Amino acid sequence: MKWSFILALLLLSMKASAEDVLPIYVFEIRPLIYQDDNKEVKGEWLDGFEKLSKESGIKFHYQFVSIPRLEIFLSGKKPGCNLTLLRTKAREKMNIQFIYDHPVKNIFKVYQRGNDIRRWNLKDLSYNKKVKIITNTSVAIDILKEKNIEAELLFNLNSIVHMLLMKRVDLVVASNLAIEKMPEFHDRKVIVVQEVKTLSHGIGCSQATAKNMLDKLQKSAKKLHLVF
Repeated sequence: MKWSFILALLLLSMKASAEDVLPIYVFEIRPLIYQDDNKEVKGEWLDGFEKLSKESGIKFHYQFVSIPRLEIFLSGKKPGCNLTLLRTKAREKMNIQFIYDHPVKNIFKVYQRGNDIRRWNLKDLSYNKKVKIITNTSVAIDILKEKNIEAELLFNLNSIVHMLLMKRVDLVVASNLAIEKMPEFHDRKVIVVQEVKTLSHGIGCSQATAKNMLDKLQKSAKKLHLVF
């Protein structure tokens, strides 16, 4: 009887420990959040992530994945969250639940080379296949489709900016959170020519995530007034 009681306590302890660890699915956005050559998590957002982890009492287990894979995980049967997810109707239809919206909005903009003579406007590009446009998110693809504009999708933002500077593409449509932190933007090699759309972004989690974890995350994010 005594040993069965001890075993029960041990199992409860193990369960509690397991519940204190939460998968955080991350897609790389340098220099905001990324893995270095030693697979250590780095970036400007990391300090805020760790503050949220400490305040909520939940240990974050970071997993770097592509955006499509992230959406599969968050719409599936496994627990987990993304802390800076764009809030779209498509993602809400996937049953991804948003428990907190960051106070700063995420703005999609059109970028081109700073030394280009012509400045493009998307109004001029409907059904125009000669101008090559590239983006790093399917959200931007949907935004452009509404304007009858085709774009290529490539998830690595560093590669996209390189292609722009090498004149392999003419325009980039991307989030201000990502591209305006890059040195190419500060050096004015890449400039903004148009704002396309503003979207909320926040903490998006799978329906399989334990409710007590969601409550802790939501309460802690509001208390910290996190801005990413």
